[in-house]
Amino acid sequence: TNCEPFQKAARTKDPFLKRNTMVNCNPIVYIKHAWEATNTIWGKLCIILFYTFLWFNIVASFIGMFYPKLGADCYYKGLSEYSAYLITLLNRQIDFVGVGFFLYADRGGIKVWNVAMVFTVYLAVSVFLFQMVRDYPN
Repeated sequence: TNCEPFQKAARTKDPFLKRNTMVNCNPIVYIKHAWEATNTIWGKLCIILFYTFLWFNIVASFIGMFYPKLGADCYYKGLSEYSAYLITLLNRQIDFVGVGFFLYADRGGIKVWNVAMVFTVYLAVSVFLFQMVRDYPN
């Protein structure tokens, strides 16, 4: 049945999994669990930096979906109306994908493979976008 994963989570011995099924979407619970499971100051610093990075990008992408021209007025000056419309759509699409990606990364938690995946994808997209903006004819 559809409730089977939730019933399995309720029967588990792990207190974190027992109280946190897919129903719980509060990110603070996962950050708190990572904080409590970390004993070193460097581990706690990594948790702060990683989740600050994620949530800053989630908020920035969410704002960018509604204000895609924010901070890019000089970029839009030399564009035709059609090109400006296409770039606006591209910016909204990138921000929409960004929100989804960073929410997915937040759900993955602060694990080595997840942190490596986040920064690899973020670096690849940044390099691609930098090349696209740099090579755009003025």
